[in-house]
Amino acid sequence: MKKGWHYLDLIRLSAGASLLIGLGDYVLLKIGTPVGPFLFSFGLLGVCVIGLNLFTGKCGFWIEDKIKIRDLSIVLITNIICGYIFGVLFGLMDSSLLIPASEKVASWDMSWGFFLKSVACGAIMYLAVDLYKRGSKLGILLGVPLFIFCGFQHSIANAITMGIAVEFSWTILLCALGNFVGAIVAWSFCRKDSLRAAAREPKKNGQPEDIVIHGIYKHFKGGSYIVEDVAENSETGEMMVSYRSLYGGTKLYVRPYEMFTSKIDKGKYPEATQEYRFELQNIKSKNN
Repeated sequence: MKKGWHYLDLIRLSAGASLLIGLGDYVLLKIGTPVGPFLFSFGLLGVCVIGLNLFTGKCGFWIEDKIKIRDLSIVLITNIICGYIFGVLFGLMDSSLLIPASEKVASWDMSWGFFLKSVACGAIMYLAVDLYKRGSKLGILLGVPLFIFCGFQHSIANAITMGIAVEFSWTILLCALGNFVGAIVAWSFCRKDSLRAAAREPKKNGQPEDIVIHGIYKHFKGGSYIVEDVAENSETGEMMVSYRSLYGGTKLYVRPYEMFTSKIDKGKYPEATQEYRFELQNIKSKNN
């Protein structure tokens, strides 16, 4: 995918996420507690099911999924701008939202308390999405109401609330920073030995638990490769996979173990048919 199309797709999926979170915020402001926080969960659940780009759902996976800072920044900016625009439209559609939205915006301030509430929300969002990736929707269905009932701050929901109130608060930047910090902190606790351990988990599509030396692997873009060996970087301890292409001059490559065994980002490559970046083929090499 060319860079231009990649960025357009990034913006499109980010705008879609803002709309779904906007619908959740609309319902929350409209009917309040105790039902509103649970219905808000629909927004994040929709984002995960469809595969949209939500900053608070992606920033905790920044290291693990090798997300470029530039791409993550585009997601955040698009979420905030589109969220604000959708908020304005919701306010025009239902004027009863203006008072509760304005009261919320007025309650925000550039304080340590506000920042820590943003950090807590970021941690909950990471755990909710991580549980979803592991096959459980419980994190979303309970995590979203949890951060709302506790008064924790969600940057994209706040952008929508500002749009409804037709106001702007610089607390949105402090909130986004707090969400990012909270998500990264949660990731660091959940990923002891982090990526190496995650890369060696059994694969759901029947791939072996470890890399097969001299095995033939197919890249999701179509090329076939033979794995030469797995080695450890003597300076960092990082596990690396060396593999040779079986076309175009048999060039030798090296790639981090966790990247070699990682899943494909369906948001970035929606046309991909494989689940994993490299998948073992039932072909025996001459070295076996």
